[in-house]
Amino acid sequence: MAFILHSGDEISFDRVFVPTMDWRRPKWPKPTQRLRRLLPTYLTDSAPTRFSEKGNWFVIAYAANTPVGYAWTVRGAAEGEAYVEEVAVDPEYRRLGLGGKLIVESAAWVNENEFRSISLLPIDSDGWVKRLGMEKTDFGYRAEISFLLGY
Repeated sequence: MAFILHSGDEISFDRVFVPTMDWRRPKWPKPTQRLRRLLPTYLTDSAPTRFSEKGNWFVIAYAANTPVGYAWTVRGAAEGEAYVEEVAVDPEYRRLGLGGKLIVESAAWVNENEFRSISLLPIDSDGWVKRLGMEKTDFGYRAEISFLLGY
């Protein structure tokens, strides 16, 4: 499926499921490796959470066959909840709506796996999350997947 950004660039999405990730020696999907270097080192130097041992949903955005963003989602602490561990977008593609679209694409995918809600804790700004209509909680932001998908 394709999406046209506000800039006019066509973005396609790919889904990569990693059933389990060894939190001691994680193997990141190749398309995410360059983009992960854009994140703060305190995120990239730390090990994945133990939830990564129970399934990892990566939605990767491409422009002209080049990875330009991704969202990594795992099972949340509560039953039926998914948690977005990371969202990274190439600086050239920021502020164009791609981060929000990655969250919606992630929500659509985990919805197929019977998750009912999705949450995240943005690390640098939360304006883009607020524009999605996610509600503020004590631990970040949360939304029912049906709300994000419009039904």
